[in-house]
Amino acid sequence: MEKTVERPTASKYKNILQVIYKDYTMLIILIAFIILGSILSPVFLTVHNIMNIFRQNAVTGIVALGVTFVILGGTFDMSVGSTISLTGILAIILQESVGVIPAMLIAIAVGILIGFVNGYIISSIKGGAGDSFMITFGMLTLIQGVALITTNGNTVSGSNSPFYMFLGDGNLGAFPFSFLLFLIFALITWVILSKTKKGREIYYMGANSEAARLSGIPIKRLRTAVYMVSGGMTAFAAILLTGRTNGTTPIAGQNMEFDAVTAIVVGGVGISGGSGSVIQVVIGVLIMGLIGNILNIIGVSSQNQLVVRGIILILAVVLDNIKKKKA
Repeated sequence: MEKTVERPTASKYKNILQVIYKDYTMLIILIAFIILGSILSPVFLTVHNIMNIFRQNAVTGIVALGVTFVILGGTFDMSVGSTISLTGILAIILQESVGVIPAMLIAIAVGILIGFVNGYIISSIKGGAGDSFMITFGMLTLIQGVALITTNGNTVSGSNSPFYMFLGDGNLGAFPFSFLLFLIFALITWVILSKTKKGREIYYMGANSEAARLSGIPIKRLRTAVYMVSGGMTAFAAILLTGRTNGTTPIAGQNMEFDAVTAIVVGGVGISGGSGSVIQVVIGVLIMGLIGNILNIIGVSSQNQLVVRGIILILAVVLDNIKKKKA
């Protein structure tokens, strides 16, 4: 008896395309940018250039992972740019009086404190995404002022500690140590968000905070906690940045909040909260790193690069909304 071979129907092809669109769009775009870069320049795929991309985007990646907790929870943290500036300054200038490790710990503690204040205010007023945007933007301005006052607007020279410098600019073989730390943070973040009860609660809070509250999730405590995570990770990223650049300024973190949010949204994390994954954030960070590197290779000025990044962020938000409507 002859077997009947089932032929793929149009609906099956449509389903396959929908899966690719939903789950693999950004990965395909990442591969496309790698191909584009290799076409535009023979040095693009060299080990030196790839490692340079990793090194330059480790800081943004760690900040983006911290902000991911906040965005998945349904709010924003726009204060990370000035948090980078202030905590980076503290991590260096306190070394002479308290030592390298204590100075780093104090800087991280200050980052966590900033996150606590953000989260406590927002959770106390039961603020949503719009409220959180404005409150943390106000915090950004406040902390920027503190950073300028602390340094009198001057540049701060780098640390004399080899350990401190290694954190931001050291290598394991040819591989940047800072990017390895980013990958470790990504793994820890993935475990927390994907494998723990608190991780699931963050998603529930972002999807529907009122329903999450009625189900017994401690919204105020959880909201405050995600901001503290964001502040602490941002402060640690500031240590890496100042170690890599061998110094800092009161505006060192300028636009870091937009770089982090752009990487998150480009990767495919829902801007309104409750959806997305750590893998998407990592892909988003790599995509933005490749774009920046390609623009540098072809000689695009820093001013024009800002224009490109702005367009990318707008398109990413539009794409996110299209996906939601289709879903």
